[in-house]
Amino acid sequence: MTRLALTAVLGSLFGIGGIGMSQEPTPQPRILNEIIDVKLAVRKKAPPELEVTVTAQTPTPGFTDVRLVRAVYRTPPKDGIQDYFLLATPPEGIVIQVLSKTTAQDVWSDFPQWVKGVRIHGVGTGVKVKMIR
Repeated sequence: MTRLALTAVLGSLFGIGGIGMSQEPTPQPRILNEIIDVKLAVRKKAPPELEVTVTAQTPTPGFTDVRLVRAVYRTPPKDGIQDYFLLATPPEGIVIQVLSKTTAQDVWSDFPQWVKGVRIHGVGTGVKVKMIR
């Protein structure tokens, strides 16, 4: 049997080799499940800044590209609560299953007067609301 034919047979049987080799998809950012803590600080300077710091739990260590994403509205929400989503990219490959923590921060310069608080979205019941005033 030729080397190419052997590679094709092994590849189809075991998912290895150049022919019929399946590629694992690259992990995409996702919303983290459990929001543990939310801290707000208003910096009274010109222009004023709102600093939002969020700590969340991850199912494994190694999450990367952790970021806090602010929702964009056509019209401000009537309740005055700004929505945020905490996103992170899970690690690739096999990792140990140990609960870990990660933190992200957003500094909003010249935030609007209508903002009374923030709502950080996790998955399921992982939502936290924190008021400024």
